[in-house]
Parts: sequence; structure tokens; C-alpha cells
Amino acid sequence: MGGLGVLVNLGVFHLSRAVTDAAVVRCNVIATVVAIALNYVGFRYFAYRDCDKSGRARELVLFAACSAVGLVIENGVLHVATYAFDRNRPLQSNIFKFPGIGLPTPRNVPADQLR
Repeated sequence: MGGLGVLVNLGVFHLSRAVTDAAVVRCNVIATVVAIALNYVGFRYFAYRDCDKSGRARELVLFAACSAVGLVIENGVLHVATYAFDRNRPLQSNIFKFPGIGLPTPRNVPADQLR
């Protein structure tokens, strides 16, 4: 699901840049929110459909909070690249989107350290 989220993020980003006159960071916020929603639905209803559904509200709050942090990091990297370093071309935006996506991505953590 995560890989599909990255592809959706990139696709929506490029589509919104091509169709609208919105700023680069605004297009990226739209793309990131769409990808976050797709990831939640994909993980909740496909990857983890057999998991307990009793704590769904808590799960959604935690997912939204972690995703909001990722959204801020991703868009912060793109904002700095676009406005501080004047890197506004589509290829340059793509180059800076990948570290923005990669920085907040969780690394493999042993299950005993999550408790």
C-alpha cells in the first residue's frame, strides 16, 4: 500500500500542477492528503481487514496525527527547495519530493520496542 501511496502522491501532484495555477506547495498538500486517505483505506480495509475493529477511533486519530507530521515534513522540504533555493521546475520538485517523503517514513522497528 505504501508504494501505491507514493505513486498516487506523485500522480496527483503532477496532475494538479498541470491543471491548476496553484503554488507548488499547495499542489503537494493536495497530493499528500489524497495519498494519506488512500493509504488509510487501503491498510484498514485490505491489508489489516482481519484486525480488531473496536479501537477504530483511536486508530484513526493516531494515523491522522502521524500523517500530519509526515505532511508537514514533506511539504517543509519542498517549500525550502522551491522558495529558498528557487527550485521550481517539475524535475527539481520531483527530486526534492523523494527526501520529503522518505524522511517521515517509519523504519523497521522490532515489535518489542513499540510497547
